[in-house]
Amino acid sequence: MIEILAGVLACALTGWWLATRRARRTAAARAAGLRVDISCAVRPRDGGSWRRGRLTAGGPVATWQPASGRVQPVQLPAQTTPPVVRSASAREWMALNPSCRIVECDSPAVSVAVLPQDLDALLAVLSPA
Repeated sequence: MIEILAGVLACALTGWWLATRRARRTAAARAAGLRVDISCAVRPRDGGSWRRGRLTAGGPVATWQPASGRVQPVQLPAQTTPPVVRSASAREWMALNPSCRIVECDSPAVSVAVLPQDLDALLAVLSPA
């Protein structure tokens, strides 16, 4: 019984260490002005389906690259107003991870869904200068 408990504890600590390591690495790259890749999903605010991809930040304009080649890349400049952050609705849970946070952008009018550990990096990219 103690072996099972020790194994579960070791797995939990390893998972926590890996998650915080990725967050620290992203924060350090962003502070150094290097390119940062954020896994996210994007959809037009007027509706449509969520498209998975990566947001690449490291210059004046962040660019979302789709995971598949069927959708055109979207450029997300720094927003003029602070973006609105909300939790995913029950309907959006079917297409996204239920723990995702959704950031509503003004120009272009899109919604960006990211995991909580990537939310600070996304808000730093999109926040007004």
